[in-house]
Amino acid sequence: MLGYCGGKDNYLNDSGEMEEPPCLGQCKCNPNRCKNAIIPKSKEPHWKSYLSNNEKLRADPEMAHAYDFLDFHIKEAKAVLQILNSNSTITGA
Repeated sequence: MLGYCGGKDNYLNDSGEMEEPPCLGQCKCNPNRCKNAIIPKSKEPHWKSYLSNNEKLRADPEMAHAYDFLDFHIKEAKAVLQILNSNSTITGA
């Protein structure tokens, strides 16, 4: 599933430089970093699942090599869920 913005092409950032979209995981849209992000409340279960899966991996000692990566994605998911819990639809930064 892609974000409503399409999230698959590089875009011109505020500094005038081209960069890749900040899309994440299976939910793709990342309102923490993209002003084009729009996520309806109906996507909350997907973000909860994304968070839960990353937390399970983070608890596994065999995944120690990926803790920094997992911590980042756990933080991102929690931030999106916090916004979703305060709004019915969220838009990006």
